[in-house]
Amino acid sequence: MGWVHRDDETTHEGWVVAVLPDGTEGTRDSFDDLPFMDEGEVSWAWSVKYDGKHEHPRARGVRAVCLCGWASKTLRPTWAAPEEAESELRELWHRHVEVSLSGTMPDRLRRLLDELDDMLGDMVFPPREGSEPDAFRPLVALHATSELRFRLDSLQNRGVASAIRERYTWDEVAGALGITRQSAHQKFRHVVTEGESPADPAS
Repeated sequence: MGWVHRDDETTHEGWVVAVLPDGTEGTRDSFDDLPFMDEGEVSWAWSVKYDGKHEHPRARGVRAVCLCGWASKTLRPTWAAPEEAESELRELWHRHVEVSLSGTMPDRLRRLLDELDDMLGDMVFPPREGSEPDAFRPLVALHATSELRFRLDSLQNRGVASAIRERYTWDEVAGALGITRQSAHQKFRHVVTEGESPADPAS
């Protein structure tokens, strides 16, 4: 088993694979494949299975792949320190998962939002026969929605600034927000302080 991320709708599982001289991929690395060296250090399976020694083919690169079909860019093998390549590939896979799930919502959060919507909706609509006498509270609902909008705007601004600092592109931020790249940049560029925003790879 490799790296695993599960939510309620999809499963992403990632592995490191060697890219062989003919361009094909070697077998997927898993944590069960890791042989322990005499010094007690872990050597990643691809660095042993495809090191060109003992009649093994020598990899010309390594990449991360995902169960969903995604594959990362190919890195040059680091035979002396395979964990460095693994660390970079895991980061690329994690970024892939975050971007692919940016349009989904965890079940717990969806349930909380549905509960809040029901609660405020009950306050807004005129009471039905048999309702509690104090259930109809439109002014309280208005105050609550105003407070929620203020808090959500603050969280959204902080989220955008955080995403840009972590080198997510404006295209990726816009996709998560469900708006265009231009709209996202115009609306939120002020929340990214100068010096904290790296160059946008997509620009």
